[in-house]
Amino acid sequence: MNPDTYKGIFGGQNCRDSPIQPIRNDCNCSCAKKSEECSAADKYIEQLEQLLMYSMPQKKVAAMFLESIQGVGGVVQFPKTYVSKAAKLIRQNGGLIVSDEVQTGFGRTGDNMWNFMDHGIVPDIVTMAKSIGS
Repeated sequence: MNPDTYKGIFGGQNCRDSPIQPIRNDCNCSCAKKSEECSAADKYIEQLEQLLMYSMPQKKVAAMFLESIQGVGGVVQFPKTYVSKAAKLIRQNGGLIVSDEVQTGFGRTGDNMWNFMDHGIVPDIVTMAKSIGS
């Protein structure tokens, strides 16, 4: 599943937990009331673990491509800790992390030059096509 904090099965009105999230009065996220971290990221990570365990031969993967903000998917951000946890899991299973910065690179998303920096990871490969031409 796409870890979508807006329309995903663990997102939406019940659990919106992204790096830059407007405060909503109608959010019914019970886990956010208990701590700073929402359980949506862990639920999506659990799905990724199950995919690796039951659908991947020998639990090995070549790479995971991460578009740090899902531009084509509707400009959706991942849950706060999803990218760092997914990167760790993929690397434990022999995979590389490829950060797609075509739409988000070169400072387009705020303070950092690369949006993967907002997630606290260092990818193995960074892609940047049209963004290099500004």
